[in-house]
Amino acid sequence: MYTLSLLVLYYFFYSALGWLVESIYCSIGERKWINRGFLTGPLCPIYGAGAVVMAVFLKPLKELPFPVSIFGVKFSVTPLLVFVVGMILADIVEFITSYAMEKLFHARWWDYSEKPFNIQGRICLQHTMYWGTASIVFIYLVHPFFSNYAEKLFPPATPNILYITLVVLLFIFVLDIINAVRNAMDIKKVMDKVHKLTDSITSVANEIKNNVGGRLDGFQASASKRAERFGFWRGDVAKQTSDILDVFGSSIREKRVDKEKINRLINGYPNLSRVAKKQLDSLEELLADIKSRIMDDNEEMY
Repeated sequence: MYTLSLLVLYYFFYSALGWLVESIYCSIGERKWINRGFLTGPLCPIYGAGAVVMAVFLKPLKELPFPVSIFGVKFSVTPLLVFVVGMILADIVEFITSYAMEKLFHARWWDYSEKPFNIQGRICLQHTMYWGTASIVFIYLVHPFFSNYAEKLFPPATPNILYITLVVLLFIFVLDIINAVRNAMDIKKVMDKVHKLTDSITSVANEIKNNVGGRLDGFQASASKRAERFGFWRGDVAKQTSDILDVFGSSIREKRVDKEKINRLINGYPNLSRVAKKQLDSLEELLADIKSRIMDDNEEMY
């Protein structure tokens, strides 16, 4: 019970440490403070999960010598083994987390598609090397220090202090999870609207290209009729687009994002805004293409 409780304590500590490091890293790049986390509190659960996995699986490896002899001099290859196993474990955690969050919330929270040697944009070689290096630092420096400190602060002889601390932390954590999921579900609704709008406009474009015209019946009528019908339909599309922009902030089409006008999750995960912006830009191109195909003149209708 005590050992399991220590692992839970490690989870919270490393979630907080990961949140701090990543928030600072992202803030330097954006030149403004970025609360980089799924939760409202100062926690990034993925780092806590990864750290606990490493603590369980890498600590035994650290204690194995695995010596090799070169010119009669013995060397330990254990650090290399920790590096390789650590980056594999971290990649597994990151890949599963990315996949699960995308399935739950219909949104890609981070995307490495533009980086070389990536797998589905969920993990990439660059970050894999980061995780391997972090594994060495973690298992040889960070974890030994914190685990010794934790055992002194919460000695096995008086475990009740540890248990009470964890109960309080878990209670706050559960409340934060509920709030974060509710916010993420709001984002899911918006992303679903983006996908639905994309499918709708793409369908119309394909029908017009194939001369079906079933979706916008009457487009084959006079130019004035086509213009009128297109104007009504374009107005509906504009309203839906406006609703989406209200969530992501009016500055979504700009590089700077106004923190006061958008959800903290969107601010913390810029990939959400980038994906929405890319899709909305492609919709504008589709609308322009549709207009050019159904109009007989260049009169501006919207």
